[in-house]
Amino acid sequence: MEDKRRFARFDNSFEQNQKSPNLLVLIPALTEAPIQPEDFSAGGFRLRLKSPPDIGTEFDCTVKVLYTSLMGLRSRVVWIAQVQPGPLSWDVGLDIRISEGEQDILSSLLTVLLAGNHIGS
Repeated sequence: MEDKRRFARFDNSFEQNQKSPNLLVLIPALTEAPIQPEDFSAGGFRLRLKSPPDIGTEFDCTVKVLYTSLMGLRSRVVWIAQVQPGPLSWDVGLDIRISEGEQDILSSLLTVLLAGNHIGS
């Protein structure tokens, strides 16, 4: 199967196999609490949710990386998969709509996060 991604995708698993507290997605229409993505790229995220939204649904979102928040972004559900085995949950792939300038900022922040060049993690 051909990978159609424009950006490299990275697993959100760092020291002791824990998700980074320095990477959060806020989507108030889906959940009140910030979500730590399962994986990420400069073009989107995979989130684990208790109930799946419909494919194609769009949401306002904020992406927080390190000490920077990119607000007023739009995300779109591009795929959904039920997680097996375990409690009923869904992996949801979100594409983010972002300006080129914000894309550069996000890419730079994710690079710093991956390199571990941050304080307070």
